[in-house]
Amino acid sequence: MSWSWPWTGIFRDLVESRQSELQLAQYVAVLAGVRKALDDWVPASRLDAYRQVLKKLGLHMEIDCLFRPLPQTMHIPGAEAVPTTRAFGMRYQGTSADGATTAHVIVASRSDWAIEALAAAWYSVAVEDRIIRKPLIDHYRFGHALGYPGCCVQFFLNHNDWPRMNTLADAATNSTGICWETNSFPKHTIWMSVFHMPCAFDCAPTRSQTNAVLEAIRDLDRRYAEHIERFMRQPILAASEVLCYALVGGRLTTRGRVAYERPIYLGGDRRHDDYARSLASGDEVAVSDGTIFVWRSGSLIEVLETHCDRGVVEVPLLLIFQ
Repeated sequence: MSWSWPWTGIFRDLVESRQSELQLAQYVAVLAGVRKALDDWVPASRLDAYRQVLKKLGLHMEIDCLFRPLPQTMHIPGAEAVPTTRAFGMRYQGTSADGATTAHVIVASRSDWAIEALAAAWYSVAVEDRIIRKPLIDHYRFGHALGYPGCCVQFFLNHNDWPRMNTLADAATNSTGICWETNSFPKHTIWMSVFHMPCAFDCAPTRSQTNAVLEAIRDLDRRYAEHIERFMRQPILAASEVLCYALVGGRLTTRGRVAYERPIYLGGDRRHDDYARSLASGDEVAVSDGTIFVWRSGSLIEVLETHCDRGVVEVPLLLIFQ
């Protein structure tokens, strides 16, 4: 399999064993002692190879359960209450599984930290058309077990309600500045550094974590660390966590708009990548009164309305990370 970066050392080992280039900064954060633990989704068929890499790195692993994808046509009553991970959950029994099945794992530098995070790592569960929701106390415990800043954990508990609130807009309201070290939007790309949602875009503990992680990455691959920082310093257009774009070559113009070369979608699974064509056709963008305006060569070509009727409140933001 070909990769998008010339991985070496522990990065190569992790990428090949997991068959994924994502979330590498989380492993560096745990190895460097910046974070207590992480959770990841590893192909069940690769668990033996993955376990050997973790042993080589001195890391401990606990397996939560196996996830098998749901058929696209399957409807689960109440699933709208679980807007992110949706899958069949199965107990791990030490047997191999097909290539589509993943294992939800907890990884930490100490076995007791891995067990602590595992105790609160479970997802809301649908059983016989009833949703058993994860209580707030377990979200709180899980955030602290992963080593996220306490202020961001509490902010998440208060504001992470997709049908009623927009965490990003609330974080912007809570900010006095927009600092590049708090840019968690690249978390679904290889340029991820900070994974959690910051309580503000100038959150000091988040900035400290990012700088510590980048310093540890720099010791392993200086060029990779430089590319991560460069990517994090780009302007971001975001309406929600699943509808957000990096604006490559972005710069603030004298007209209060951001000129850019091309957009890169950052929302993960692309279920809501519905502004892509409009942004790809333009070269300038602005946000005003909840509406996104797109220009090409000085002429207005698109007016994009945001929604609150598809499971997540959309509030458009144009963030100039510096």
